[in-house]
Amino acid sequence: MNAGSTFLQCSVNRNAMKHIGKKAWGILVDRFMSVMMNIPYPTDDKCWEWPNVKSYGVLSTRGTRIGAHVLSFRLFSGQVPHGMFVCHKCDNPPCCRPDHLFLGTCSDNSLDALAKGRISIQQLRRASLAGGRTRRKLTDAQVKEARRLHATGWGIRSLERKYKISHRPMWLIIHGETYK
Repeated sequence: MNAGSTFLQCSVNRNAMKHIGKKAWGILVDRFMSVMMNIPYPTDDKCWEWPNVKSYGVLSTRGTRIGAHVLSFRLFSGQVPHGMFVCHKCDNPPCCRPDHLFLGTCSDNSLDALAKGRISIQQLRRASLAGGRTRRKLTDAQVKEARRLHATGWGIRSLERKYKISHRPMWLIIHGETYK
């Protein structure tokens, strides 16, 4: 038995394409279904893993990229409201099985990871101090100061040296493309 036969038994949410163009949605769903219909399907509660990935499966077309698990959730369960994430009950990023997915906030996801031992309390605190943005190089206060300094005449190159970041990220910060 493969995942496809079970997918055909699931009720497909017809409103799931909201915010993605009709044509792009059709292409993404076709690609998703063609992959899922060809994976080995376990008969018990095991994961339906997106093939050949160690992390999240991704589909893309016409400039639209979407995680395979997010597409699965949207297709079988409905929209993902703004500010919500599609999380895995199974803690297996390649998993696309709809009953292994749930909606949660960033905080819910972090607390779930902490409860299951995937992150330490120190990692959670660092993420909280960074406002949940662990990849950002500057704090919100530094961004505000950099923008104020730029408005008073500081050049981008001077700000790069002051904050020890390269040209492109500083340009994006100053022009409001990042740290909105």
